Amino acid sequence: MLKENPGLLSFREIHYAVKAHRNTNLAAYFLFFAGVFLILVSVAFELFMLFDARRLDGQVIGASLIICLIAFFGKVLINTSRTCKYVLHKERALVQGPLRKVDISHPNGPTASFYFIGNCQLIMPPEADCFCELNVEKYTEASGVILTRETTRTSNSSRFKISQTAGFDGPKLVVLNYYDRIDIDSLLRRHGLSYFTYLLWIRFTTGAIFMIMFGIGLAWFTSTGLRLTYPTATFIGLMVANCILCWVVDVQLENWVCKRKNYGDTTHLERLSGKV
Repeated sequence: MLKENPGLLSFREIHYAVKAHRNTNLAAYFLFFAGVFLILVSVAFELFMLFDARRLDGQVIGASLIICLIAFFGKVLINTSRTCKYVLHKERALVQGPLRKVDISHPNGPTASFYFIGNCQLIMPPEADCFCELNVEKYTEASGVILTRETTRTSNSSRFKISQTAGFDGPKLVVLNYYDRIDIDSLLRRHGLSYFTYLLWIRFTTGAIFMIMFGIGLAWFTSTGLRLTYPTATFIGLMVANCILCWVVDVQLENWVCKRKNYGDTTHLERLSGKV
């Protein structure tokens, strides 16, 4: 059940909602261009195989498998980006009802979890989905601002039919208050309007490092790694090492921000309550 205007929004809440709205629309563009980039990389790799196949030393099958994996992942990102822009309604709304969880899984990738009250998808603050997990299949209340689709696209693709079944074509709620776990107004009053900007830059820096190291690793692999005995295993090892490096960088950056902003020993999830 959706109730509109159960209270006025503070300027801090409007500031956060506008950024969340912008991020919701920018995410689709980022996924699209990342998918295009990976497909172009796979095309370049294929051209290398065609014009300089002698350097493969009989490892055509392994190289072809890597090309297919890169292209497939790029296509997945492009398909994921096919979403409409959303319109922000600058008034508070209260959503009530049983909370349900929808898992979208893929045999070749991780499972993504989404949370709904009725047909309204909850957009939680970064890393706060764990709060929803505690109330799945229970009566739940959340307040925030509503995002609705700017346009409605029709499609006969299976992806769109799955999206309709799961409820992704309904409105989204940018959560501002969620029981005593989330209070965006108190959080931004205590830690400043730039709180989420620091968190965003940490994730952006980590993502940029991943893409740069991916490009460097791919360049080295193309010039040298294909001549190794097990090129496919080498490529997978490079990707695992890249993920570990990015995880270490992410942790160190977050620790540095905590010291710089005097957050003490509190965690991001604890600070979301606005009490610490």
